[in-house]
Amino acid sequence: MNASGGEAIYLVVDWETRLVYARAPSASVATAMTLGILNSQVLALPADISHLKDKWDEYDFGRDLYRFEYTSAAGYRFPEFPKERLHEDLLRKHEVASKRCRYLHRLETYCRNHLALTAEWVPDNLSAFLHDELRTCDPAGGVFARSIQEYAELSAIEPAAAYQELQLKLTSSGLVSLRTYALQQKYMMKLNACQAEQDFEGVFAEFFEAVYHKAAI
Repeated sequence: MNASGGEAIYLVVDWETRLVYARAPSASVATAMTLGILNSQVLALPADISHLKDKWDEYDFGRDLYRFEYTSAAGYRFPEFPKERLHEDLLRKHEVASKRCRYLHRLETYCRNHLALTAEWVPDNLSAFLHDELRTCDPAGGVFARSIQEYAELSAIEPAAAYQELQLKLTSSGLVSLRTYALQQKYMMKLNACQAEQDFEGVFAEFFEAVYHKAAI
Protein backbone atom coordinates (compact mmCIF):
# COMPACT_ATOMS: atom_id res chain seq x y z
CA MET A 1 0.00 0.00 0.00
CA ASN A 2 1.26 3.43 -0.87
CA ALA A 3 0.37 6.23 1.53
CA SER A 4 0.09 9.52 -0.32
CA GLY A 5 2.01 12.34 1.29
CA GLY A 6 0.24 14.99 3.32
CA GLU A 7 -2.82 12.84 4.02
CA ALA A 8 -3.94 10.62 6.85
CA ILE A 9 -4.80 6.97 6.40
CA TYR A 10 -8.23 6.10 7.77
CA LEU A 11 -8.82 2.58 9.01
CA VAL A 12 -12.11 1.16 10.24
CA VAL A 13 -11.43 -1.38 12.96
CA ASP A 14 -13.33 -3.71 15.26
CA TRP A 15 -12.67 -2.44 18.78
CA GLU A 16 -13.33 -5.81 20.41
CA THR A 17 -11.20 -8.14 18.27
CA ARG A 18 -8.94 -5.34 16.90
CA LEU A 19 -9.42 -6.63 13.36
CA VAL A 20 -8.84 -4.02 10.63
CA TYR A 21 -12.00 -4.10 8.52
CA ALA A 22 -10.97 -1.74 5.74
CA ARG A 23 -8.93 1.27 4.72
CA ALA A 24 -11.35 4.08 3.85
CA PRO A 25 -10.49 6.70 1.19
CA SER A 26 -11.66 9.59 3.39
CA ALA A 27 -12.53 10.45 6.97
CA SER A 28 -16.21 10.89 6.05
CA VAL A 29 -16.43 7.44 4.45
CA ALA A 30 -14.73 5.90 7.48
CA THR A 31 -17.16 7.62 9.84
CA ALA A 32 -20.13 6.53 7.71
CA MET A 33 -18.95 2.93 7.89
CA THR A 34 -18.86 2.96 11.69
CA LEU A 35 -22.55 3.89 11.73
CA GLY A 36 -23.37 0.48 10.29
CA ILE A 37 -20.87 -1.76 12.08
CA LEU A 38 -21.31 -2.46 15.78
CA ASN A 39 -18.25 -1.81 17.97
CA SER A 40 -16.28 -0.26 15.11
CA GLN A 41 -14.12 2.84 15.30
CA VAL A 42 -11.85 4.92 13.07
CA LEU A 43 -8.08 4.99 13.36
CA ALA A 44 -6.38 7.96 11.68
CA LEU A 45 -2.73 7.27 10.88
CA PRO A 46 -0.61 10.32 10.04
CA ALA A 47 1.05 10.01 6.63
CA ASP A 48 2.75 13.41 6.39
CA ILE A 49 5.83 12.26 8.33
CA SER A 50 8.29 10.42 6.11
CA HIS A 51 9.30 7.62 8.48
CA LEU A 52 5.67 6.93 9.35
CA LYS A 53 4.70 6.91 5.69
CA ASP A 54 7.38 4.27 5.05
CA LYS A 55 6.03 2.30 8.00
CA TRP A 56 2.44 2.28 6.70
CA ASP A 57 3.62 1.36 3.19
CA GLU A 58 4.65 -2.02 4.58
CA TYR A 59 1.00 -2.99 5.01
CA ASP A 60 -1.55 -3.89 2.34
CA PHE A 61 -4.77 -3.11 4.16
CA GLY A 62 -6.85 -3.92 1.09
CA ARG A 63 -5.56 -7.47 0.78
CA ASP A 64 -4.33 -8.88 4.10
CA LEU A 65 -6.01 -9.32 7.49
CA TYR A 66 -4.37 -7.33 10.28
CA ARG A 67 -4.84 -6.82 13.99
CA PHE A 68 -3.98 -3.36 15.30
CA GLU A 69 -1.78 -2.91 18.36
CA TYR A 70 -0.67 0.26 20.10
CA THR A 71 2.02 1.04 22.64
CA SER A 72 3.38 4.41 23.75
CA ALA A 73 6.88 3.29 22.79
CA ALA A 74 6.22 1.86 19.32
CA GLY A 75 2.94 3.51 18.36
CA TYR A 76 0.66 1.55 16.04
CA ARG A 77 1.63 -1.86 14.70
CA PHE A 78 -0.38 -4.18 12.49
CA PRO A 79 0.62 -7.84 12.86
CA GLU A 80 -1.20 -10.52 10.92
CA PHE A 81 -4.54 -11.37 12.49
CA PRO A 82 -4.23 -14.71 14.35
CA LYS A 83 -5.71 -17.47 12.21
CA GLU A 84 -6.96 -19.33 15.26
CA ARG A 85 -9.15 -16.35 16.14
CA LEU A 86 -10.71 -16.05 12.70
CA HIS A 87 -14.22 -17.44 12.41
CA GLU A 88 -16.93 -17.37 9.77
CA ASP A 89 -18.85 -14.43 11.24
CA LEU A 90 -15.72 -12.28 11.50
CA LEU A 91 -14.72 -13.06 7.92
CA ARG A 92 -18.25 -12.21 6.77
CA LYS A 93 -18.12 -8.86 8.58
CA HIS A 94 -14.75 -8.11 6.98
CA GLU A 95 -16.12 -8.88 3.50
CA VAL A 96 -19.26 -6.79 4.04
CA ALA A 97 -17.20 -3.89 5.44
CA SER A 98 -15.03 -3.88 2.31
CA LYS A 99 -18.14 -3.71 0.10
CA ARG A 100 -19.67 -0.93 2.15
CA CYS A 101 -16.43 1.03 1.98
CA ARG A 102 -16.44 0.80 -1.81
CA TYR A 103 -20.10 1.74 -2.24
CA LEU A 104 -20.07 4.53 0.36
CA HIS A 105 -17.12 6.05 -1.46
CA ARG A 106 -19.05 5.85 -4.74
CA LEU A 107 -22.02 7.53 -3.07
CA GLU A 108 -19.85 10.36 -1.73
CA THR A 109 -18.17 10.82 -5.12
CA TYR A 110 -21.46 11.00 -7.03
CA CYS A 111 -22.89 13.48 -4.52
CA ARG A 112 -19.81 15.67 -4.84
CA ASN A 113 -19.99 15.52 -8.64
CA HIS A 114 -23.70 16.33 -8.55
CA LEU A 115 -22.97 19.50 -6.55
CA ALA A 116 -20.30 20.45 -9.09
CA LEU A 117 -22.92 20.55 -11.86
CA THR A 118 -24.50 23.64 -10.30
CA ALA A 119 -21.37 25.19 -8.81
CA GLU A 120 -20.17 28.66 -9.70
CA TRP A 121 -17.12 30.57 -8.59
CA VAL A 122 -17.72 32.34 -5.27
CA PRO A 123 -14.99 33.99 -3.17
CA ASP A 124 -14.29 32.38 0.18
CA ASN A 125 -16.64 33.45 2.98
CA LEU A 126 -18.84 35.46 0.60
CA SER A 127 -21.97 33.39 1.29
CA ALA A 128 -21.83 34.02 5.03
CA PHE A 129 -21.15 37.72 4.45
CA LEU A 130 -24.09 38.00 2.03
CA HIS A 131 -26.45 36.29 4.45
CA ASP A 132 -25.59 38.93 7.06
CA GLU A 133 -25.84 41.82 4.61
CA LEU A 134 -29.15 40.72 3.11
CA ARG A 135 -30.70 40.39 6.56
CA THR A 136 -30.09 44.11 7.16
CA CYS A 137 -32.04 45.05 4.04
CA ASP A 138 -35.71 46.05 3.84
CA PRO A 139 -36.65 45.76 0.15
CA ALA A 140 -40.25 46.80 0.82
CA GLY A 141 -39.00 50.01 2.37
CA GLY A 142 -36.28 50.55 -0.19
CA VAL A 143 -33.53 50.12 2.40
CA PHE A 144 -30.42 48.25 1.26
CA ALA A 145 -27.03 47.65 2.84
CA ARG A 146 -24.17 49.66 1.40
CA SER A 147 -22.58 46.47 0.07
CA ILE A 148 -25.74 45.60 -1.87
CA GLN A 149 -25.89 49.12 -3.30
CA GLU A 150 -22.27 48.84 -4.41
CA TYR A 151 -22.96 45.47 -6.06
CA ALA A 152 -25.89 47.08 -7.87
CA GLU A 153 -23.73 49.99 -9.07
CA LEU A 154 -21.00 47.66 -10.36
CA SER A 155 -23.60 45.44 -12.06
CA ALA A 156 -25.48 48.43 -13.54
CA ILE A 157 -28.78 47.36 -11.98
CA GLU A 158 -31.13 48.75 -9.35
CA PRO A 159 -30.52 47.87 -5.66
CA ALA A 160 -33.86 46.02 -5.52
CA ALA A 161 -32.84 43.87 -8.50
CA ALA A 162 -29.42 43.24 -6.93
CA TYR A 163 -31.11 42.16 -3.69
CA GLN A 164 -33.40 39.74 -5.52
CA GLU A 165 -30.53 38.33 -7.61
CA LEU A 166 -28.26 37.69 -4.63
CA GLN A 167 -31.11 36.28 -2.51
CA LEU A 168 -32.03 33.89 -5.31
CA LYS A 169 -28.42 32.73 -5.74
CA LEU A 170 -28.06 31.97 -2.02
CA THR A 171 -31.41 30.21 -1.80
CA SER A 172 -30.82 28.13 -4.93
CA SER A 173 -27.34 27.07 -3.83
CA GLY A 174 -28.58 26.23 -0.36
CA LEU A 175 -31.48 24.13 -1.65
CA VAL A 176 -29.23 22.10 -3.98
CA SER A 177 -26.73 21.49 -1.17
CA LEU A 178 -29.45 20.54 1.30
CA ARG A 179 -31.15 18.17 -1.13
CA THR A 180 -27.85 16.48 -2.01
CA TYR A 181 -26.97 16.14 1.67
CA ALA A 182 -30.38 14.63 2.44
CA LEU A 183 -29.94 12.08 -0.35
CA GLN A 184 -26.43 11.22 0.84
CA GLN A 185 -27.65 10.65 4.39
CA LYS A 186 -30.63 8.57 3.24
CA TYR A 187 -28.65 6.25 0.99
CA MET A 188 -25.69 6.06 3.35
CA MET A 189 -28.00 4.44 5.91
CA LYS A 190 -29.46 2.12 3.26
CA LEU A 191 -26.00 1.03 2.10
CA ASN A 192 -25.03 0.40 5.72
CA ALA A 193 -27.89 -2.11 5.92
CA CYS A 194 -26.77 -4.06 2.83
CA GLN A 195 -25.05 -7.41 2.96
CA ALA A 196 -25.06 -8.95 -0.54
CA GLU A 197 -23.78 -7.42 -3.77
CA GLN A 198 -27.25 -7.30 -5.32
CA ASP A 199 -28.49 -5.33 -2.31
CA PHE A 200 -25.81 -2.69 -2.84
CA GLU A 201 -26.58 -2.46 -6.56
CA GLY A 202 -30.29 -2.15 -5.83
CA VAL A 203 -29.75 0.74 -3.44
CA PHE A 204 -27.48 2.48 -5.94
CA ALA A 205 -30.07 2.12 -8.68
CA GLU A 206 -32.60 3.76 -6.36
CA PHE A 207 -30.11 6.53 -5.59
CA PHE A 208 -29.56 7.28 -9.29
CA GLU A 209 -33.31 7.40 -9.84
CA ALA A 210 -33.70 9.90 -6.99
CA VAL A 211 -30.81 12.11 -8.11
CA TYR A 212 -31.30 12.23 -11.85
CA HIS A 213 -35.01 11.55 -12.42
CA LYS A 214 -36.91 12.87 -9.41
CA ALA A 215 -37.12 16.42 -8.11
CA ALA A 216 -38.34 15.56 -4.62
CA ILE A 217 -36.25 14.00 -1.85
